[in-house]
Amino acid sequence: MKLRWKTRLRAHIDLPKAKRILANQSVETDGMTGRPIVLDLRSDNLLIDCGRHLASLAIYAKQIDSPFVIRCPKPILAAIAHKPHSASILSMPHSEWVDSSKPHRDIRDSLILRDYESVVSGHGDSWTLRITRNPNPNSIVFPYPMHPKIYEFAQKQMLAELSQSRPREGVFFGGNMDRRYGRRKICDEFGVTNRLDLLDHVRSIVGHSVATFSRPSSKDSFIIQDSELNPIPRDLWLPTLARHRFFLCCPGVAQPVCHHLTEAMSVGTIPLLEYGNRLTPPLEDGVNAVCFDGPEGLKQAIVRIRNFTPQHVDWLSTNATRYFEKWLRGEQVLRRVRDEDDHRANRSVCLPFHSHDLETPRLRAA
Repeated sequence: MKLRWKTRLRAHIDLPKAKRILANQSVETDGMTGRPIVLDLRSDNLLIDCGRHLASLAIYAKQIDSPFVIRCPKPILAAIAHKPHSASILSMPHSEWVDSSKPHRDIRDSLILRDYESVVSGHGDSWTLRITRNPNPNSIVFPYPMHPKIYEFAQKQMLAELSQSRPREGVFFGGNMDRRYGRRKICDEFGVTNRLDLLDHVRSIVGHSVATFSRPSSKDSFIIQDSELNPIPRDLWLPTLARHRFFLCCPGVAQPVCHHLTEAMSVGTIPLLEYGNRLTPPLEDGVNAVCFDGPEGLKQAIVRIRNFTPQHVDWLSTNATRYFEKWLRGEQVLRRVRDEDDHRANRSVCLPFHSHDLETPRLRAA
């Protein structure tokens, strides 16, 4: 196993929590039609961002009607229970935990996703998950997921209805403005403006017309809302996004892409952003996004969007929705890995969600 020292230190504390959750879990997979998806873990790499990416895999499995099995040693189970988002998996009725140190029922008909390289060849239908900084063109690439707490409000019919909502207001940003979002590192590492500086640039460009809270506005308005001071209820988050023509996609703490981007595009809200090239495939300026480079580029972008005709805005919005449907639905990527006969040599799945590449252990498959 490859575990961080914090994971090892907390294992004896968090393992009882995991066992309590599992003891109260009711597993109900008999009616599921998809073949099982087994997540075979030997490191705590996938527990970055409070376990949200691990949780998203379990959510995708449910969406494609597949039982979800986490196969890992007890110290990793304890770490899963410690993280707020991944802990929720242990109570999901379509999920199950099995101890990797003990024999398990035949899983040859399952899709196996490993976080390690196996030194044993021919290990069933098996793929390696890689947490990386940059997308690998030779791998299948997972999109950055929505926040796990939003998926329950993101049913397909609801998203389709919200995408069609008209008329819409101007530009919106709602998110955390904690001081950690003002770190210089993201500029040094990725060449993008950090969140707090970006919002300061908006205030200097737009001036008095920036509102710091949500209110009825116009197509030219620019609203900035601190989610800590004025939180938006989860069930109203997607409808709030759908009320606006554009969403200012500020970067995250350690790397540019943030869950807000996926959520905005899911309801046809056009992303205004500096990191369109971070997605796979890249977003196209003036087609499905409005892209800019630096403070001067942001200023020009704001002028551009205020000169867009309503027809052009509707066209951009439709294209943003189409991009989401084709490239940002994680369940479609998981279904592709599960169902399609993909013969690529490296059989790896890339999750470009981190500021650097995390080491993938090379171990013998159990």
